[in-house]
Amino acid sequence: MNSLRKILFVSLWTVLAALLGTTQAVGQNVAQLGVISASACADLPIINFNSTGSVGANFCWDFGDGSTGSTLPNPTYSYNVGGPGTYTVTLKVCDDPDCLVNCDTKDTIITIFALPVASFTQTATEGCAPFEVCFTDNSTTGDAPINQWNWTFGDGGFDNSGTPSPCYTYPPTSNSSPYSVSLQVLDTNGCSDTVVMSNLITNWAIPAADFTISPNLGGNPVIVACHPGDLVTFSDASIPGDTTIASWEWDFGDSNTGTGSTATNTYTASGTYNVDLYIMDENGCKDTITKTIRIDDFQAGFTAITLEGCGNLIATFLDTTSTFQGKIGRAHV
Repeated sequence: MNSLRKILFVSLWTVLAALLGTTQAVGQNVAQLGVISASACADLPIINFNSTGSVGANFCWDFGDGSTGSTLPNPTYSYNVGGPGTYTVTLKVCDDPDCLVNCDTKDTIITIFALPVASFTQTATEGCAPFEVCFTDNSTTGDAPINQWNWTFGDGGFDNSGTPSPCYTYPPTSNSSPYSVSLQVLDTNGCSDTVVMSNLITNWAIPAADFTISPNLGGNPVIVACHPGDLVTFSDASIPGDTTIASWEWDFGDSNTGTGSTATNTYTASGTYNVDLYIMDENGCKDTITKTIRIDDFQAGFTAITLEGCGNLIATFLDTTSTFQGKIGRAHV
């Protein structure tokens, strides 16, 4: 019935135009089709059309994607269904609402760009601070080459220099891990995509090696034994990182070594020695510290001068006590 009505309507206008002349029966319609931008990226495929300059009462838009179109003079249309591609858009300005009589037509081409797809890989996901990770861009292009890469590394660090495959060192002062890493890529069409890898990087805090020595007799370097052959005890005083300390290795500086959180050594000769402690925690994070100690060789002794005489005898005693560093001094009685 609707089709028959349209045929009769068109026939009537045709006959009337023939009798009176086209310019007398109807006015001349003029279609003018404009767009703010003839392209858009697929994540926001919205095009604003206008019919500025058109002459006529009825507007029929065909957006080229099989949709029902629009009869508004200045429609806004989203190509969410059709997706990326090229579309021929047609505007008809006619005398009748069905856009069948006395129409003027204009076309334009609209392009919806495919997006790039952001992706990356990394050399590692966990390590001991300072911890370097190298990232490699594996993004795929859309309809244009990628020309910008923006990285954030999750601890406040970032790289917006445009490097597709940066390396980043997570310092010991980073905020608590794990960290999420993101990559945004942009192409020459202005289209972008972002990928976020949540809780990707774990940056373990390292332990801080330290130890105490007993006995500790003071001095610089500290004296830990008065004589060679005295037992010296070394005790771990390290501060753990993110987990417990699992191993201790000692180098006592005299070719002797030890293991465990507490170790002992007996030095057979006086002198100065560098003692090293190497620690490793359950994450495999390591630290080391070196302390210098002194083994003394304290030998007490004295000599007396003028031990015989008459009356009031003044006797002189000379201290001959010696240490690893030399003699102590002199005393008089």
